[in-house]
Amino acid sequence: MGSPQAGHLREATRRATAATTDGTFEVATPISDSASDDRWVFRIGGWAAIAGAVLGLVGNLIHPVTAGPADPAATARVVAESQIWVPVHLALIVAFILMLGGLIAIRDSINGGLAGALARFGMSAAIIGTAGAVILLSLDGFAAKHLAESWLSAPADARATALAAFSAEDSINFALLSPLNLVFAGVTFVLYGLAAAFSSVYPRWLGWVAVAGGAGGAVSGVIQASIGEPSSITQALGIAAPTIITLWLLVVGILLVRMGMGHTHTDVLVERSFMVPVPTANAWSALADVAAWPSWAPHIMGARVSPPGPVRADAVGTFRFRPVGRSRFTMTEFDPPRSWTWTGRAIGVTIDYQHRFETVSPETTRLVWVVRSRSRAGVRARLFALVYSRLRGSARP
Repeated sequence: MGSPQAGHLREATRRATAATTDGTFEVATPISDSASDDRWVFRIGGWAAIAGAVLGLVGNLIHPVTAGPADPAATARVVAESQIWVPVHLALIVAFILMLGGLIAIRDSINGGLAGALARFGMSAAIIGTAGAVILLSLDGFAAKHLAESWLSAPADARATALAAFSAEDSINFALLSPLNLVFAGVTFVLYGLAAAFSSVYPRWLGWVAVAGGAGGAVSGVIQASIGEPSSITQALGIAAPTIITLWLLVVGILLVRMGMGHTHTDVLVERSFMVPVPTANAWSALADVAAWPSWAPHIMGARVSPPGPVRADAVGTFRFRPVGRSRFTMTEFDPPRSWTWTGRAIGVTIDYQHRFETVSPETTRLVWVVRSRSRAGVRARLFALVYSRLRGSARP
């Protein structure tokens, strides 16, 4: 960074560091239009995920128990005599649509790199799976109900034909259940779980929980399609896997609502502000060259951004910090030339690192750097803040 603007930044930082020993104070954080839009997506999607998960759990709990394809007469009687058969299936259709809304919001919360790509493919599987679920639940909830009632009210000489029609429709439902488990309960949540685990937005363990639940759903779908009838394994997986992924969606929905309400950041670890005698656009351009950071920041041993070049909305930065080691940051808010925020983990702490560029005059910019913990700061977060604050004070852009 040998430009005049870079020199101005370096000199201004030296003066600001000399004048301010700890650099911490309260600063109001402006919310950009794009960030505000994201927060609405997180709020709506979060509440949709919560409502869909709860509705899905309740719907499955009160769903009448049937004998399945092995005993069509017993199954038809349960369906025909049930007073809640149609309402339960309507509720489950709504639950799937709401859960899809939650998955859309999760997709929007994970951007850039491998995690963003996995979330995009997971979104495709979710849409296909939801469409399949609506078809299956419509057949099982409405067509099966009509055929079961027709069988129950049919004269004796027509009951065998009526039961055969119901049994054929029930076999179709069972056949559709296999790809539903494979695609929606399986592939969708495996991909979303991997995306969450590889991102810096959600706790890594939470992502692996979804992977485990999705793997169970996928295995259930494959086995059920192979043997063509229910088994003890598919019944166990058919209960465990949907329960895990539904509870996972409930938890992530709560996190999304917190993100949307602005409750994600609970503790400021480091905050520094200083003036630089350059226009805002020039200050942005100089600091957007992330690969050059190690040349003026001794606490950064290495920096790489993907895609290469100045930071952008889908940027993923990989850093080697002295002495905490390697960390990976994913862009979560991007509003050029006013601010960008990316999120990563360091010594087990999930943090947001915000860079703000505030125009003071046409030739003067205030730079504000804020490091926040995603949870109430504990010993590790305080240790990171102490070490980082001291090292950061020697940086000269």
